[in-house]
Amino acid sequence: MNFLPLEILELYRNYMKPLSILIIFLFLSPAIATSCSCPPLTIRESINSADLIFEGRVVRIDTLTTLDSATAFRFESDGSKRGALRQQQMIEVQFEIIRPIKGAEDSKHASVFTTYQCCACGFGFKINTTYVVYANSYMAAVIKDKTLAQSEAELQKLFVNPIKISSTSTCMRTTEHYDVELEKIDTFLKSQRDDRR
Repeated sequence: MNFLPLEILELYRNYMKPLSILIIFLFLSPAIATSCSCPPLTIRESINSADLIFEGRVVRIDTLTTLDSATAFRFESDGSKRGALRQQQMIEVQFEIIRPIKGAEDSKHASVFTTYQCCACGFGFKINTTYVVYANSYMAAVIKDKTLAQSEAELQKLFVNPIKISSTSTCMRTTEHYDVELEKIDTFLKSQRDDRR
């Protein structure tokens, strides 16, 4: 079977090019779907590093904007790094606390923030669903009107009266499979108590 250069080009155009695109898409789609990656934490690491842990049922979910200076930096013209305010659209999840585990001992309700961008490891909560939540706290200003500021000066005006907020992500062991997680927590806490004796 002798192919002329024109026939080879036509064969590539009709069959190989679409197949190549499909193969590339199949290789990249798992990476795109799981663009948030973090090392798995042990139960010990999770409990020790979290400021807040509880079993709770989601009663309300709102979208809003937060401003914080925790991880945002701006590079000056001389190459130096300076702290800057970071604004994020976040999900505020309000919980009815069923069982406080750490940091919520006297609380009946808690609000926890999470991102909803795919690459920022936000956790997808559902109303009337129960979770074990692991969260960390930091200072942020919460803006209820979802407005995003356009300049550093606007951000500075909005960053008044920051409050302590708690946030979680898919990297923190927060889970809907609470029975299994509660069993792991109880086993760990019992071993801690036994070690102290």
